[in-house]
Amino acid sequence: MSTSTVFLAPVPAVILESAEALTDRVAFGSNKQGLDKIPIGIEVFIYASLPPHPFFKPSVATWTGKLGRVVPAVESGPRSGKHPNPEVRPPKAEQDDGPSLSFWEVHGLKRLAVPVPLSRFKNMGGGKAFGGGAPEWPILAQLSLE
Repeated sequence: MSTSTVFLAPVPAVILESAEALTDRVAFGSNKQGLDKIPIGIEVFIYASLPPHPFFKPSVATWTGKLGRVVPAVESGPRSGKHPNPEVRPPKAEQDDGPSLSFWEVHGLKRLAVPVPLSRFKNMGGGKAFGGGAPEWPILAQLSLE
């Protein structure tokens, strides 16, 4: 069975709903270090987390796009911990999120026609990609191609 290296991340379902209008370029925040090492252009899969919400679907990735870039957060001033350009943030995230270390930008964000089971994602060594039943932070993963 062949695999593809992908970027897998959880995003609260309410934030994804808010992001729907920003499909060309949308930035999601993270406090995970090392995201700047993720290859630009890699395929992104998003798990809509934090039920209850109509976008929440347990055990599947339901959104996709391409990683455009990783942007460090503003370091000081009134936008400290925020993305330098609020126009690429989902409005709900811009309003409610706390500070982040960096932001991963997705180009071409869209819902998947067929959700991808989280069980098809493995870590780079071939084992389980994350602890528990769903990802808690962005990771590089191997997606088995069926």
